[in-house]
Amino acid sequence: MLFVCMSMQSQSQSEFFPGYVQLTKNDTLFGMIEEKGNISSSTECIFRSNASVPSQYYYPDDIYGYRFSNGKYYVARKFISKGDTISLFLEYLVDGVIDLYFYRDADGDHYLIEKDNLPLKEISRPKEFQYINGRAYYPNSLIYSNILRYYMNDCPDLHKEIESLKSAQQKELIQLTKKYHDISCPNEACIIFEKRMPKIKVNIQPVAGVTYLGKSFLFTDLGLDSKAYKPYFQCGIHTYFWMPNQSEKLFLKTGIIYIQNNVNYYHSSYSNFDDYYAKEKFGIKIPLHFHYQIFRSNVTPVINFGFNGYYTSWNYFFVNSSIGVGINAKITDRINCNLSGESEYLSPVIFIPPTQVAFSFLLGLTIKL
Repeated sequence: MLFVCMSMQSQSQSEFFPGYVQLTKNDTLFGMIEEKGNISSSTECIFRSNASVPSQYYYPDDIYGYRFSNGKYYVARKFISKGDTISLFLEYLVDGVIDLYFYRDADGDHYLIEKDNLPLKEISRPKEFQYINGRAYYPNSLIYSNILRYYMNDCPDLHKEIESLKSAQQKELIQLTKKYHDISCPNEACIIFEKRMPKIKVNIQPVAGVTYLGKSFLFTDLGLDSKAYKPYFQCGIHTYFWMPNQSEKLFLKTGIIYIQNNVNYYHSSYSNFDDYYAKEKFGIKIPLHFHYQIFRSNVTPVINFGFNGYYTSWNYFFVNSSIGVGINAKITDRINCNLSGESEYLSPVIFIPPTQVAFSFLLGLTIKL
């Protein structure tokens, strides 16, 4: 039977940094703004005047924009996308003769440009195929080069560089936009707001708790004959890796967990020999899980799935599949208390677990580095 775990793993991806909100272009509120991934940053701004007051939520139709101190700058804009008018906070990358903006949604990355007397226009390639003579193709260029040429038609020296663009990469687009500004308006500075988040963020989580191992598990002691599962103390540390520029809700979790025991038991179904008993005083679990946060709040449901590798003696290693669900509970911006649970199966394929062999619960403390 599938054991559904309840886990409270406080892996909230929010953190507040100094910044300001522009209610209008000239009306500014200074305080703290929650740093989030690219998708959420385009739809809402969470602001505090100080750490002791409740958060205020602002949306693109409410304010002019917001900015982190000496960091990313977002402005609220309306524009046409796939025939519909939408409102978003666009990350302001370049302020020059041509302005360059960026946002991310479920379809991927989008770049837009704007120029005096010309509308805000997306230059990213859509994901849809083009059909030619009944066959599907991706467009050769990932940039609408004709739009860029049109907006930069007074600078023919850049046309060859525009044609050479093969992908919508932020660095190349910023360089091109700045180069156009420097040629068109050399006496005025071009402002670049872009400031990238770290490619990888790491959180650590000391944990302790209990694991219940079943008869078919390879790591049990001799007193299990009368019980379906027997508890063992476990402790260790988890490490969470997050790529904020790629995903807002998905973590990779690994670590090392020590399981206390006195005697190991090797079940005969895993050996060509008779049941074998060996005295070993350690057990090591190494998780490798995907940890997904369903939505963002101070109390948030989570799902995790993956594999646990076990060393039950110095020369024996095996792997179980694992699955769990749970709740995140935030305490402070950097420290969270955790209660996690998971269920394990003798199956090499996740979501096809024929035999449950273990389940466990851990109490931990997540620390954002």
